Amino acid sequence: MNAVAKGKRAVQEVLKTPAQIDYLVIEGERPHADAYAVIKQARAIGLKVKMMTPSAFRERYPQAQGMVAVLIEKPFLELHTLIKKMDDYPLIVAIDHLEDPYNFAAILRSCEAFGVKVILFPKDRQVQLGGTLHKVASGAIPFLDFVRVPNVSQALLSLRKAGYWIAGTDSKADTEVHQWRPAFPLVVVFGNENKGISKVVEKHLDVILRIPTLGHIQSLNVSVTAGIILHQVMPHLKAYQDKI
Repeated sequence: MNAVAKGKRAVQEVLKTPAQIDYLVIEGERPHADAYAVIKQARAIGLKVKMMTPSAFRERYPQAQGMVAVLIEKPFLELHTLIKKMDDYPLIVAIDHLEDPYNFAAILRSCEAFGVKVILFPKDRQVQLGGTLHKVASGAIPFLDFVRVPNVSQALLSLRKAGYWIAGTDSKADTEVHQWRPAFPLVVVFGNENKGISKVVEKHLDVILRIPTLGHIQSLNVSVTAGIILHQVMPHLKAYQDKI
């Protein structure tokens, strides 16, 4: 079954990129005012809207809050496409086996906000793109491209050989993020919530970064770390893109 964006907020976000939507499904034959506004917007841009009885809707789309957008399946990019079009993808985020969809979704929102265009992630032992992720990512997914690989370490090796710099994070690293001047093209790796970046991936890193803190807690949630790091990279990315 195609992925869906569930709930009013997620539907409104994906309506900003209607080419990603196959059709909308609305709960009830007589929709409430909020749903009517979404229906009007969807029909104005030529999208199909299907009405479904409350019982059937809740059975098919539990916890959807009255509406869903059924999304067109988005093909994954191939790794060799990134390598051939490095100027189009100067900043890549690589995920090293995340388990929590809320962490992955938060990282995707930071990626979209701070100029990342493509996410690389593994096909096994990793949160995958699906209905839950679409909901909690609140519309970020349609704006991003994805590369799904069998082996993150091997993918990073290929990118490094092609000319990408590879950066990662560790709360015990020597280099503080504000002291770092990123070089492009660049891959930033974020690791597992509990284990961090794996040893087999760590060996490909050109730099390991630390976010300094003032409190007793030094190890931040991976999605918080991603937001801080990517915000730090953003002005350097813009300057790089202005030159190419």
